[in-house]
Amino acid sequence: MGEGQLSDTVVSFRLKRAEEFARQWRVNAKRLQSLANNPQTPDSVRADALSEARSAAEIVGRRADEMAAFANMRGFNAWESDPLVAPVVVEIRAVENALTYAVETLAKA
Repeated sequence: MGEGQLSDTVVSFRLKRAEEFARQWRVNAKRLQSLANNPQTPDSVRADALSEARSAAEIVGRRADEMAAFANMRGFNAWESDPLVAPVVVEIRAVENALTYAVETLAKA
């Protein structure tokens, strides 16, 4: 393995960690969407959920960017061409979109 190359262990670890990150935030996104879509959610809870959803969307977006940069570290010109990283980035972006939906829905109320 040459200088600057990532070991299989490092790649595997980073991918597993990112997959777990996406899974955990997917659960939170579903919870926040449920609060956003429930007209009986109290205003104070909606306000807290809106703040949480905004922060979460930002955190998740940064993680997707980090994983895209990881594909570059692995020698790919675009994350879409990395067969290991691309599915993880897509999953993280889907979670980001779910959180953005929650933000938009909560902000309307």
